[in-house]
Amino acid sequence: GAGVSKPTSSKYRGVRQRPWGKYAAEIRDPNRGSRLWLGTFDSAEEAAQAYDMAARAIRGSAAVTNFPAPAGGDGPLPAQMAEALGMDGVAALGFSAQQVERKGERAGKGRGRGSSKRAGADDARLAEEAELLLFLHSSED
Repeated sequence: GAGVSKPTSSKYRGVRQRPWGKYAAEIRDPNRGSRLWLGTFDSAEEAAQAYDMAARAIRGSAAVTNFPAPAGGDGPLPAQMAEALGMDGVAALGFSAQQVERKGERAGKGRGRGSSKRAGADDARLAEEAELLLFLHSSED
C-alpha cells in the first residue's frame, strides 16, 4: 500500500534491509531444498558475515561469499543466528553448542590479556551455554 516500503536488497549476498533499518540474513540450503533463516542484525556487514559463515558450512570451499574467509577460520556462531536456526539448524551447519557465541559477546572482543577471572568465567560460560541450549530446545516446541 501507499507509504509502506518493501524490504530493500543490500549490496551483500543473502542480506536484505528491513523497512525499519535492521538487516535480515538468509541462505538457500540445497540439502533441505529451502531457505534457512539466519537472523536479524544491526548492520549489513554482520548479516553478511552470518551468511558467509553459513555458506562456508553448507558449500565448503566452493562457497560464494561476501568477504574472504577469516585467516583463523570462522569464529563462534553469532547468538542471534543460533537462535534463528535452532539446535537442529546449528547442527545441520556442522556447529556444536560450544561454537555458539554467548549473548552480549562479540567475536574478537573478549577479555584482555591475563584475566584473573578466567577460572570462574569458565564455570559461568558453561552455565550460560547450558541455558542457551535449554532456550533453543524450548523454542523448538
